[in-house]
Amino acid sequence: MAWVITWISVHEALCDSIDTRTALEQLRELVSDANKYINSKNELNGQLVWNISSCVSRILGVFGVTLSSAGADGSQSDDVLLPLCQVVADLREKLRGLSREPSTDVKELQMKQLQLCDDIRDSLLPPLGVRLEDSEGRAPSIKIVDPKELKKEIAAKKAAEEEKRMEKQKKKQAADAKAAQEKAKVMEVGSRFFILFSYLLVFRFIINKKLPAVK
Repeated sequence: MAWVITWISVHEALCDSIDTRTALEQLRELVSDANKYINSKNELNGQLVWNISSCVSRILGVFGVTLSSAGADGSQSDDVLLPLCQVVADLREKLRGLSREPSTDVKELQMKQLQLCDDIRDSLLPPLGVRLEDSEGRAPSIKIVDPKELKKEIAAKKAAEEEKRMEKQKKKQAADAKAAQEKAKVMEVGSRFFILFSYLLVFRFIINKKLPAVK
């Protein structure tokens, strides 16, 4: 596998008079290949992604670069978090696929499942600093970011959705008011026509009966 080859190449480069340039170049190629894999494959191998992440983290650790804070036992928290996120992402995608199956008997269940998918993305993962991004026709991508940044993004998204909802509600209210005004005008015209028609009937009755007009 590519990450194993990179691990061996970096080891050989560092043993060769600490050739850091070659070591970092090998690491850069691994990261580039990993990004291409994540962005092009429909089904991701969670274990492979974890192996690559662990390899990159340990190599950078040799140079004193830490990608994430260490846990209580000294292990990298990302080593535990990323596989967990992949499991959640796979489960969410399966639920989405089940909910999209054509069926009229489980419509309510489908809606609840889709809502659960949104809750996982918008409520459960953000506090962990995990951003889950949907990609149409492909498996979702996972990114580890600052939980505060995610919180701000979600708040901004909800504010935009609320603003859009309010705008839609205002347009509906305006349309309803306009429809009510038009209906009132039609009713007013109809009422006047009815009164006029009633007068005509009375006059016709008076003329036919030759009744004296009231002075």
